[in-house]
Amino acid sequence: MKTTRIEVEGVKGKAAIRREADEVVIEATVGRKTKTWRFFSRIHEDQVAMARRLQQTLDGYRGTAGDVADYVRVLAAFVD
Repeated sequence: MKTTRIEVEGVKGKAAIRREADEVVIEATVGRKTKTWRFFSRIHEDQVAMARRLQQTLDGYRGTAGDVADYVRVLAAFVD
């Protein structure tokens, strides 16, 4: 089984995360602005770094380890 799409919502914004071939595409929307990131890494530290960026973008503040861990779990669903 592969996860192909997940939508998440933070305090300030939302994101659609989907798989395209070997990449994970993240489209984060806060207000009227949308940021798109293309990401692929099986390295845990890289996933944590992307999760931190996504958490800060969607929640509007730099979160604690627990806040970031929720986003790490979501990104991990796309890495198989």
